[in-house]
Amino acid sequence: GGVGFLDLVEDVGAHHDLHLFMVEPSPVASVEVARGVGAPPDAARLRAHDHSAALVQHPLLKSWGRLHRETTVLLADGERQGAPPVRRLDEPDRGHGRAQRGPTLLGRLQDDLREDHAPSASFVPDPDDRSLQLHAAHGAARQVEVLRDVLLHLLDDDELDLVEDDIVVMSPALEQLAPVIGAVLGPSVESASPAVGTPGLRYRIADRSLRTATPLLDAADRLLALAAGRFDVASVLDLVALVPVRTRFGFSDDDVARIGEWATEARVRWGLDEHQRDRAGLPAEFDTNTWTAALDRLLVGVAVTDVDQLAVGDVVALPVESSEAPLAGRLAELIWRLEDLAELAEHPRPLGQWIRHLREVVDHVLAVDRDDAWQMDLLTRTLGELEEQAGTEAATAELPMEFVDLRRLLGERLGAAPGRADFFRGGVTISSMTPLRGVPFRVVVLLGVDQPAFSVGAPDGDDLSAAAPLLGDRDRRGESRQALLEAVLAARDRLVLIREGNDVRTNQVVPRAVPVAELVDAVAATVHPEHHDHVMDQLEVRHPRQPFDDVAFQPGAIVAEGPWSFDVAAHRGALSRRTRGRGEHSFLQRPLVPVEQPVIELAELHEFLREPVAHFVRRRLGVRFPSAAESPSLLVPLDLTGLDRWDVGSRLFAWLLAGGELEQWERIERRRGTLGPGALAE
Repeated sequence: GGVGFLDLVEDVGAHHDLHLFMVEPSPVASVEVARGVGAPPDAARLRAHDHSAALVQHPLLKSWGRLHRETTVLLADGERQGAPPVRRLDEPDRGHGRAQRGPTLLGRLQDDLREDHAPSASFVPDPDDRSLQLHAAHGAARQVEVLRDVLLHLLDDDELDLVEDDIVVMSPALEQLAPVIGAVLGPSVESASPAVGTPGLRYRIADRSLRTATPLLDAADRLLALAAGRFDVASVLDLVALVPVRTRFGFSDDDVARIGEWATEARVRWGLDEHQRDRAGLPAEFDTNTWTAALDRLLVGVAVTDVDQLAVGDVVALPVESSEAPLAGRLAELIWRLEDLAELAEHPRPLGQWIRHLREVVDHVLAVDRDDAWQMDLLTRTLGELEEQAGTEAATAELPMEFVDLRRLLGERLGAAPGRADFFRGGVTISSMTPLRGVPFRVVVLLGVDQPAFSVGAPDGDDLSAAAPLLGDRDRRGESRQALLEAVLAARDRLVLIREGNDVRTNQVVPRAVPVAELVDAVAATVHPEHHDHVMDQLEVRHPRQPFDDVAFQPGAIVAEGPWSFDVAAHRGALSRRTRGRGEHSFLQRPLVPVEQPVIELAELHEFLREPVAHFVRRRLGVRFPSAAESPSLLVPLDLTGLDRWDVGSRLFAWLLAGGELEQWERIERRRGTLGPGALAE
């Protein structure tokens, strides 16, 4: 993209050759404009860039081809300053290759882009031309379901005669869509055995980053992020649920759920102990609602039995079953390891010391199975590379570094580094937009081409070039559109774009992303006006909200060839919906056994009158649904409202009826963490 090109020319020197191969398109007019400009270099480059943009004819080249224009301007400026002249090497058989592809809408669009011809509104496509397709779906999961059916339709087309290796799926939001792809497509089918039910696909997600592709590296990064934060209850519970942490401490699914229940019962909010609260500006004596306070309650509950209001010193016991005592011990070890990490994060250290401490923390908190030992080797090698780079100069080796800077340094290293290259090993290749840019495939599918994927956030505060950008500097917006341009040019037979067409919650129509809208406008400007309406009507397919909608299985409803969906389970759901309203089956097979309840509580009567169906499901059928009120709160309680006030009041009432002292109850209730800090508890 022209980054540092002039410096590169100077480094090559006069006695060496520099060969630069550029992917089409490359407007020659910009080179001609830049030649012989008798002005200072920066002004000449900027003026030539403006002129080259005006000389470009095709609208997509104007919007998407900025990086190529800047590169040609920099090449011409280097020639003006004495570099060898630039020679354009055209593809000798380009016209022959275009004739082989046939007069399709995609081929005409690609020809106009390569030749930089403005759309002429004269192309008359075949009525059945499906070389360029757009699909609109509801949300990410439906996009992937549509992707599966699109791929199966392409592979089932006898005229195309495709195999899975001929298809590439590229997405500008691969990191967000990769888990959904694995859930919808299922495991990759490596065998050629006939599929039972929904046909399977051979596919590979090729270029996820090291952090997302390696659970251990992701856990290490999230561990550092936790240490840089407040140790809130949600973040710690998320850490407990990670596979490397569960492997190290032997947590099962039931153990993770039980730890969450303990955190709720102990009213954990945020903070490891009172020292961390003190650094956040709260009084050190206010240590309730912390992990240490909850751990003390758990360990006292292990040591004593049959406790409800028992206080040992300043600790109110939390009842723990004898079978759960080992789990409480493993949780205590994890909290103590996190306390060690929090203490390390308080003081700056040289990078070498940080690396040594991190290795100890990783050994104590994270672990992998024997089959995944390579992940630990990879993490060790990554830390070793950082330590080696910092030790190249004495000044940097002894420079103290804050923990926040360490976490950011390691996070950028893990997030930017690509994972294992898994290209061209069979099956449909699924990757981001960058690695395979410009590589030709018979079918190119662009998944998740929504506006958030193309949005560019605020520049990094440390990026000084972003404050005063010059020609040739990095441009994330230009790079995303350049990758999209090369993806359009790489498709040989089919180009498919899948986007979000309706909001998954409100069902409101979502407008096309700006690059997708520009592509549609270019297509509309290419087609003859008499065929414009027909082409635009069949260009984009809008899919139903649910995969089991009848429309997905009606021949001709979505595509003219037959039914759209290949999903066998969704087909069974569609058939079930047809008989759902006939009333053939009663909700209950027989009347329920009467319940002897001579006294009905007023609260229960109020619940029945307010929500009779929910009351029946909960009270009579024993079905319980979690509510939003049961999710862990991150806020330290400052006032008693609603159920919390009733809960505290009922305990006070029972305590006084049992003959307890009010002062002792208040001391116990404060240690429970239900009352606010200090005078707020009054």
